[in-house]
Formats: sequence, C-alpha cells, structure tokens
Amino acid sequence: MFILHAFEKKQNRTSNRDIRLAQKALRELLKRTAKQNSDEQTSSEKNTMTESAFHQLYDDPDKATNYATKAELMIVIEHLIKHSGLNNSQVAKLVGTQRSRISELMNGKIEKISLDSLNTWLAILSGGALKMAVVPSDAAVSAADTIASLS
Repeated sequence: MFILHAFEKKQNRTSNRDIRLAQKALRELLKRTAKQNSDEQTSSEKNTMTESAFHQLYDDPDKATNYATKAELMIVIEHLIKHSGLNNSQVAKLVGTQRSRISELMNGKIEKISLDSLNTWLAILSGGALKMAVVPSDAAVSAADTIASLS
C-alpha cells in the first residue's frame, strides 16, 4: 500500500496545495511503478498496478474504476486549463457550465463531476485533439504521459 500524502485535517476543505501535492505524488508513483515493472509484468498486471491506488481505497471495484478514470481526465483537463490562459469563468462559458463546476474540478472534487462532463470538457478544451477512448490496457496512456506529450 502506498501513502501519497498524510496530514491532520483541521478543516472540511482540502487546500489546493495538498490536492496538487497528492496529484503530483500519484503521477510520480504511477510513472515510477510502470517503469519499474514494465519488463516484468503482463499487460493485465500493469492495468492492476495503475488502478491499485483507487482499488485499495474503495471496496467497490466499479467505484474505484470510475474514480481512477475521473482522476486521469481531471489531471489532463486541469493541465489544459492552466495552459489556456483563461480564468475559471471564461473556461466555464467555453464548456457551457457554471464557474463553480470548474472550481470543483480545479480543487480536485472528484465526486462532484460526472465522466460525461469531463469527456465533453476534454474534447472542447483540446479543440478535439484529445478524447476519452476505451483501449486494451497494454495500449493505455496515463494522464502523466498525456501531459508530458502536451508540454
């Protein structure tokens, strides 16, 4: 089991700094474990490794998979927003939602945003260059790899 970030909670809201730190740690962990195990594991084992953090947090495999997919999309969308030069209100208008929904995305509130919304926002913000697709696990690209290719 991996501990990405541990801290004592003193308020209901998680700070942006802590969210970004956890996201960064997760991306680095996924990169490191994928690289270390790429020659040793089959494609199905790689898929399990990528999903393991969420699957260890949630007993329901469907919920864990849903959250893992949302997290990957949110990381890519957040990157697109940061590099667009637009503020949250402008992004919200562009994708056809409320500013508060974009704030939820930027603050990592994974449970508040649907996969459908994330998929739509990804297509709009990338100008159609990126889309969510179902692919075999050995052909999957992580959010960290996608971000690296965008930078």
